[in-house]
Amino acid sequence: GFGPDAPPTQDFMYPSIGTNCLADGSTAIATALSVAGPAKIPTPGPGPGQTAYVFTAVGTPGPAEVQKLPLNVTWVNLTTGKSGTVALKPRTDINADGPTTLTAIADTGSGSIMSTIFGQVTTKEKQCQFMPTIGSTVVP
Repeated sequence: GFGPDAPPTQDFMYPSIGTNCLADGSTAIATALSVAGPAKIPTPGPGPGQTAYVFTAVGTPGPAEVQKLPLNVTWVNLTTGKSGTVALKPRTDINADGPTTLTAIADTGSGSIMSTIFGQVTTKEKQCQFMPTIGSTVVP
């Protein structure tokens, strides 16, 4: 299990599906989660008033260095009305050999955050379209 200092994570409500994403042309499932800041996760973790997002396409090889089209998280802070969109990107220190994992940190502010992640993922082998998934996070 996770240690006592592990940050709380919020899984998105359901997995995303990426068509024609695996080497044999089959569909991939992706999981998404968020971490409210401040949190001690791999640097740079989210600071106060920020939310980190992690999207993992299960069964895929590592990510391409350059994402041809974006995988975006669009969020709204239901407490303040603030909203925004951030592109998720690969990191060389997170699953470089697979599965493809993309991350982002958004300046959401404190409050109740609703988010959706959708768009394209470029692996070392394929370009995949992922269907939207939604999640919620409370940022202290």
